[in-house]
Amino acid sequence: MKTPDPQLRQQLEAKSQKYSDAMNNNDAVAVAAFFTEDAVQVNDSGPVYGRNAIEKSFLDFFQNWGVSNHATKRDPYSPHIIGPFSFLSAVQVAT
Repeated sequence: MKTPDPQLRQQLEAKSQKYSDAMNNNDAVAVAAFFTEDAVQVNDSGPVYGRNAIEKSFLDFFQNWGVSNHATKRDPYSPHIIGPFSFLSAVQVAT
């Protein structure tokens, strides 16, 4: 199996860490910044349309649950993030 470009891997690692930091800081604005203006996020409550609505969704989520132990699992042979993270699983790791 071919190892991905190390520069690409570093960029992915940095973005992934930035996302985890935003989640662990319960920063809805920073989390929403990872989505495009017209993004659709599908969670256990159904689809959320647009970055502003996604930001509000995370704000509500953080106010009700909060996250303090978010981590992203990475495959060493792939530049893609893998793992079961979803809005529902965030509830499972909230402390």
